[in-house]
Amino acid sequence: MDYETLKGLRDNWSVVIAKDGGYCPCCQRWGKIYRRGLNSSMARQLIWLVHAQPRSDGWVHVPSSAPAWMLRTHQMPTLHLWGLVTCAPSMTKLASSGLWKPTEKGIAFALDQISVQKYVYVYNNTVMDREGAEIRIADALGNKHNYQDIMANYDGSLSRFDSEEDE
Repeated sequence: MDYETLKGLRDNWSVVIAKDGGYCPCCQRWGKIYRRGLNSSMARQLIWLVHAQPRSDGWVHVPSSAPAWMLRTHQMPTLHLWGLVTCAPSMTKLASSGLWKPTEKGIAFALDQISVQKYVYVYNNTVMDREGAEIRIADALGNKHNYQDIMANYDGSLSRFDSEEDE
């Protein structure tokens, strides 16, 4: 395949993934740029992680220590797209290690010290662009949850929210 043909395929692929998505003409893999928004479930999980008791190495093993409401809608990989959390490397490429910790940016956002953009555009687990207004943690929680109430009564589990469903 010559360079011009490859360049043409790449240019066309950029258009395809930016719209409705499609299958790559070279490898037949599906591709699309997805818009992700920071929501209340993600905000609650970040607050939980910031307040969780880490292991001696500083990591929190989410699968064994997170409350049930959090495990039902595991959002740590999505929070990673904003740079709010980080995951410990896994021994395999097939699964996460389950070990997470908030970044400095994540702690600052959870403690309402900074804002972040509401949306990210993601392709192949890589942020391609950001969009939307800057939001605070209370904005991400929405009308369903009160930030001051959560932080004032935080006991490490947010168990009083266990029966609530997220967006």
